[in-house]
Amino acid sequence: MRTFWATAFVTVFLFGYLGVMAWRGVLLLRNGGSLAGLLAFGVLLLPLVGLWVIVATLREALTHQRLVSIMQDSGQDLDLSGVARTASGKLTAEAGEELVAQLQNGVDQRPGEWQAWYRLARGQDAAGNRSAARASMRRAVDLERQELPRG
Repeated sequence: MRTFWATAFVTVFLFGYLGVMAWRGVLLLRNGGSLAGLLAFGVLLLPLVGLWVIVATLREALTHQRLVSIMQDSGQDLDLSGVARTASGKLTAEAGEELVAQLQNGVDQRPGEWQAWYRLARGQDAAGNRSAARASMRRAVDLERQELPRG
């Protein structure tokens, strides 16, 4: 629940900031002049891009959370409790590599199963490979969406 409130706070703050930026752009337009108009265009473009980023990020987070809930409810979530860790709590390099190799093997055996891609993404994230984890999670989301009944 703490993550929810932190996300809500940051989102409200960003919406406020984008509103201030948009208002500054309108004020620049009112002042007239070609240079002010060009600057106003850029200032007004920033809130639009920011809004798009916020909406896309929140949609992606909600989709990922839905997959987490499905996996947890079905008891298929990745269990990392027995994996070797460093003193700081991170997976050891060897344990992370072994875990990812096992999960990649699962994906190779069932490439069309979103659950396998989800577990791979979770393993890659735990091993510290965030970019690969994002790509694997995107694949899991795509496959899961293909499974959804249309209608």
